[in-house]
Amino acid sequence: QVTVITLPQPTITSNSPLCVGALLTLNGSGGSTYSWTGPNGFASLLQNPIIPNVQLVNGGVYTLVVTAGTCSNVTTASVTVNPLPTPIALSNSPVCLLQPINLQGSGGVTYTWTGPGGYTSNQQNPVIAVAQNTNAGTYTLTVTNANGCVNFTTTNVTINPLPVIVVNNPTVCLNQPINLTSSGGIAYSWSGPLGFNSIAQNPVIPNAQLNMTGGY
Repeated sequence: QVTVITLPQPTITSNSPLCVGALLTLNGSGGSTYSWTGPNGFASLLQNPIIPNVQLVNGGVYTLVVTAGTCSNVTTASVTVNPLPTPIALSNSPVCLLQPINLQGSGGVTYTWTGPGGYTSNQQNPVIAVAQNTNAGTYTLTVTNANGCVNFTTTNVTINPLPVIVVNNPTVCLNQPINLTSSGGIAYSWSGPLGFNSIAQNPVIPNAQLNMTGGY
């Protein structure tokens, strides 16, 4: 008497596709013992093995051999591991107080910025119109690519204070020289009555006239 035993019918399910760094779960069924092989030298005798922190080398074809009694059968399944996006975060830092902060992002299809003082934006290239001291610090850009994979990067924004300008307020007699003095910076630009202009730090107007009275 001859008995023909039906082969086991192995099946594989997984959480593919997934992103680099995720947890790959392989699920086998259809037998009583299991033997897995796969990319990057993977091998396991577990029914439902797990591969943590998957990398691109973990993508590919996985083979499952199942045994029921004295009979064995084999099946395969493909696992896709998608790369993370490579986000780039830039800014026009350092920025002077009260000037705009321009943040620029790239590397994904959706963008989320977070920063000091509870700042958030979903724009790719947001602008903070008027920089304040509270805007200084680290900005984090989180991007998502077309495969739904997420990665982040940071950029630091420095806010420089405005110079403190100190000038004199001279009172002079007619036909005497007007001596203008200033401090607080490294470059200077004066303008005043009668089209007066000077880039000297401490310019001198030789002969004071009445129509030179006014703001400089």
